[in-house]
Amino acid sequence: MVTVDLALLGSELLAAEESQATPMITLVLPLLAVVLSPLTAWLTFQFVRKRELAESVRVEVERMQQVTLPSLAATTRHEVERDTEVARQAEERSRREAVRREALKWTTPILMAADELNSRLGNVLEGGAYPALEPGWRRPDSWSMSHDYLRSSTLYLFSAYFSYVQLLRRSLNFELFRSQEEKDALFGGIEAVASALATYPTPWSSAGRDAQVFRLQQRALGELLFVDGVEGPTCMTYADFTGRMTEDRFVQQLAPLRELLDGLMPVQEDCRWRRLVETRNELYALSKVCRGLLAGVAD
Repeated sequence: MVTVDLALLGSELLAAEESQATPMITLVLPLLAVVLSPLTAWLTFQFVRKRELAESVRVEVERMQQVTLPSLAATTRHEVERDTEVARQAEERSRREAVRREALKWTTPILMAADELNSRLGNVLEGGAYPALEPGWRRPDSWSMSHDYLRSSTLYLFSAYFSYVQLLRRSLNFELFRSQEEKDALFGGIEAVASALATYPTPWSSAGRDAQVFRLQQRALGELLFVDGVEGPTCMTYADFTGRMTEDRFVQQLAPLRELLDGLMPVQEDCRWRRLVETRNELYALSKVCRGLLAGVAD
């Protein structure tokens, strides 16, 4: 009869079970580590690192604001100021160029017309040409001046001056003037010339023969010489003027000027002489204003 040692058998069975459980534990533990590691990392990020990162970002933002915002504001302000100054300079250059164009377009012809008329009045009043304004005057053999030439050319120079003044008034562009003072000076000079020819009674004695060319008559004479030019209306040439002087419109409009000039004499009884002296003085003053305008816009 075989005797079974129960104690020994139990020990062997227990040892066998332990030997089988050891590989299972060895296999499960790494798997648990793999599964739990992301979870642990996620929990750590959510409850620890995330808060640390947020705090770090906040601190960095505050530091950047303290350092960057004043610098950025200063840079932006400087850029705005620079762009504003560049735009202002460009606008000023554009305005100066517009002033220069307008000054050359209108001031130059008025200056030329005023100078030519002033020169002619100088010939009449100081150069001894006035006798040729007498309709019955006969020229000496040594002088080629004729009554027809002196009268027609003087009538033209007056009318051309009136014409350029009217062209300025009709096409007035206030960009011509750098200031209100310049505008007042130019139109004040033009008005002074007109007044010297039109004023009655005069500040000087007018007991003798006198004649006026009133402002509307001056305007009509100026408009009479308008012709179409390449860039708009301009003043008629002397050749065209002499070819049309006998037309009824010209004869009628030129009558006040003829009355002012025909038979002019340097005597006290002829107040027209003093009127032309005053006109010449005002033309000289106007020319000075025009030259000042042109000098101010010279390149």
